[in-house]
Amino acid sequence: MIAQTLFLGSARGAIPVIVILGLALYMLPTIIGAVRKVVNVGSVFAINLLLGWTLIGWAVALAMALRTNPPHAYPQMWTPPPTSGPVPGYGAASSPWQSPNLNPSIPPPAGPPAGWYADPWDPSSQRWWDGRRWTEASSKPQSPGSESSET
Repeated sequence: MIAQTLFLGSARGAIPVIVILGLALYMLPTIIGAVRKVVNVGSVFAINLLLGWTLIGWAVALAMALRTNPPHAYPQMWTPPPTSGPVPGYGAASSPWQSPNLNPSIPPPAGPPAGWYADPWDPSSQRWWDGRRWTEASSKPQSPGSESSET
């Protein structure tokens, strides 16, 4: 009777330990992912929980937990631009916000050539495009026998 009590007592105490160790082994990929701070630890948990009972699902969850985090997963600290002296790539300006032409060696983007185009604000007239922006010069289209009406 004493031997029976000792045996059953030790078996009852061993069952919770075995269950906890089994759950820890089953959830090992999730534990590894959480410790390593993997970006997709939620996905690792879902695959581990739902598909971990298959050996393939458990292996996939473990592989997801062990893969390297992409560089964008770690936020970069913003550093302010220098307050004095030239900024590389921005010409002689002391700050990129003060420079109208950020890099003189790079030409501005190509646009339509300078010339008369339909006025975007008044389709019945034409406005002069200087190659970079609209100017104040505008004209009405000439009809045969009328004089020029440039303004």
